[in-house]
Amino acid sequence: MKLVLKELFVIKESIGKLSKINSFNGVTTYKVAKMLKKLDEEIKPLEEARLKIYDKLGNKENGSIKVDEKNQKQLSEELNDLFNQEIELDIELVEIPPVDGLNATDYLNLEGKLIKIKE
Repeated sequence: MKLVLKELFVIKESIGKLSKINSFNGVTTYKVAKMLKKLDEEIKPLEEARLKIYDKLGNKENGSIKVDEKNQKQLSEELNDLFNQEIELDIELVEIPPVDGLNATDYLNLEGKLIKIKE
């Protein structure tokens, strides 16, 4: 499945909700856990790259990083370039029944990408 890196954060939040649903059988629970693990494996280097951009363009002040106005444009461009990178995730589509615990946004984030709703 192809995704843009910026989609990972939204999808991970929705998969996190899905992983807390207790009504799935063992196989579905396992597949959802594997999805979450693969997303984490992609998010970790993304976060590292994001922080390096801030370190390069910002100044550490009181435990946080402040980016000067002169570096704002470059910061924005570099973050956009990073977050718009397309990746290929080897994740199996999981078929689930409609469940409580997910809202319409979660279904939009996941359906067709990571889940298929059983009818």
